[in-house]
Amino acid sequence: MIHIWEPLVHTLTTGKSYCFTNLTVKNFQGSTYLSTSPNTTANLTTQTVQTLTGPDMLKSPEKEVTASEFNLVSKLNIFCSCKVCKKRLNDVESFTCTTLKCENCGTRQRSRDIKLQASAKISITESEGDNSKEMWIQAFTEQLETLLAGSTLSLKDKIDDIEVYLMSLEDICLVYNVQTTNITKILSFKRPEVHSD
Repeated sequence: MIHIWEPLVHTLTTGKSYCFTNLTVKNFQGSTYLSTSPNTTANLTTQTVQTLTGPDMLKSPEKEVTASEFNLVSKLNIFCSCKVCKKRLNDVESFTCTTLKCENCGTRQRSRDIKLQASAKISITESEGDNSKEMWIQAFTEQLETLLAGSTLSLKDKIDDIEVYLMSLEDICLVYNVQTTNITKILSFKRPEVHSD
């Protein structure tokens, strides 16, 4: 996506193709965008592209991939947010307490009313034909809860135990957004077999 600002916005025509120079790169909320600057130039080209309309413009490019296993699990964070100011509560480790106080706005709230949230960076190997590449994807609360469902673990358990469990999963089929690398859906996976003595 390119954000086009004055004075270029009035010189470009819908349906025409342009070659841009001197664009700037902006990072906003985990997404990278291109933007024009006072030094940006736009020259008409002969290449044409199909014009997207309606819902096609709003689609996020998603991709389905099956990973034989998670290569690495990094930065697993379990936290809760203040119900008033939405800032992260720092004393999640004391979640066993009956109340928590937000350091930001000073609101005290019952811990039983606060839902735990989570995020993690996960490395997988993506294979396309004879090529394979290692890539990092992001998992958030909904996806992590899906992966934990059916196990004896929940987000209230120790981070080390959750990470070990995630590393034991196999044949994980998931969908992720190729622009943000956020997992959007867990389709299937195999849990480790439990051996009884």
